[in-house]
Amino acid sequence: MTGYDQEDAKELVRLHAKNDSGIVNAITVLISIISLGNSENRNEVGRLEAIFDLMDFNHNSKISLDELTILLLCISSSFGFILGAKEGEDEAKQPVIVEFAKQIYQSLGKRPQSNITRDELVEWTKENVFAHGATNINELNNKLAQLGNPAAGEGKEGKED
Repeated sequence: MTGYDQEDAKELVRLHAKNDSGIVNAITVLISIISLGNSENRNEVGRLEAIFDLMDFNHNSKISLDELTILLLCISSSFGFILGAKEGEDEAKQPVIVEFAKQIYQSLGKRPQSNITRDELVEWTKENVFAHGATNINELNNKLAQLGNPAAGEGKEGKED
């Protein structure tokens, strides 16, 4: 499924364990596997659908605002592990991610008590993330940070590394 050999798979799980405890957030690990696995056949929509399905426990292609928030928190953690974020950076992002989930709902005209469908989230992501060239994990992480916290993107336009 991942294209990783056994040693690489063990290393991926080890990187996700806090304090080398071996205890991991399974959804975060699965998001990392989906994000990194089988790069020859990249299908970003397919990957997004697979990640959505991790939170769709009753398989009705719908999740609640709370589930979307948890999913975004897990995506943020996964990207943090992949990009080598410093300890504690995830916790600092949590309030921004909670607001980001609410912004997604508002932009889709959803009430907080309603559900969002997989197709709605896929279309929103295609229009607001993929359409702006964010196709690799670093670009996705930066774009999601800008969408979730518009002040994070200020002053970065036109600057080259």
